[in-house]
Amino acid sequence: MIALSAVRPGTSVRVLKLEGQPEVCRHLREMGFAENCVIRCLQASPACICLIQHSRVGLSSQLARHILVEPA
Repeated sequence: MIALSAVRPGTSVRVLKLEGQPEVCRHLREMGFAENCVIRCLQASPACICLIQHSRVGLSSQLARHILVEPA
């Protein structure tokens, strides 16, 4: 289990767990980062850009540290 911020671009991963304050976790779920969701990392830094289904979603590296994933 690693943080999304550590995933290499081009890698598909499955979201295992969201960590942090309840409002942070709720916001991440609203963006599409739900448990068991498969996402693809397109860019890791300076910001994390992911493909969730057919949408690109960007978030800060700091926020990406709250998303724990495993290889899909």
